[in-house]
Amino acid sequence: MKNIKILVYLFMCVSCLGLFAQTTRYKGKMVVGNYTRNDVILELRENGNKADGTIFNTKFAWLMPVKVDAEIRGLNRTANGDKTFISGNNLIPYVKDKPKEKYMVTHFNGIKTKDNFSISTFFGNKKVTYNGKKIN
Repeated sequence: MKNIKILVYLFMCVSCLGLFAQTTRYKGKMVVGNYTRNDVILELRENGNKADGTIFNTKFAWLMPVKVDAEIRGLNRTANGDKTFISGNNLIPYVKDKPKEKYMVTHFNGIKTKDNFSISTFFGNKKVTYNGKKIN
């Protein structure tokens, strides 16, 4: 019995350290208002009931002068059968590790299946959708 308690405790410690975290990359189409980009890379990092995501090398408007990596931290994760639901509200995105409060992420809803990930959310007042296919 003592050995079982030790194994359970060890498993809990390993889980807390994030050693069972899963990272998956997707490539797909992102629409921001009337601006569309194809081949957008999104990375989803899942750990227990939480997830973080990064949209790489992207623009949120046609006239945006530079491409950025936008990170969303602290999303909620719920697995249900063959689907995983990713959600969140009032989350501050980060660009180059700096918070961008002006572009608060609201109404984030994502659905992950075996090979696909789709998102519907708002960055500030801009509606954003993403549909991607697993690439790793």
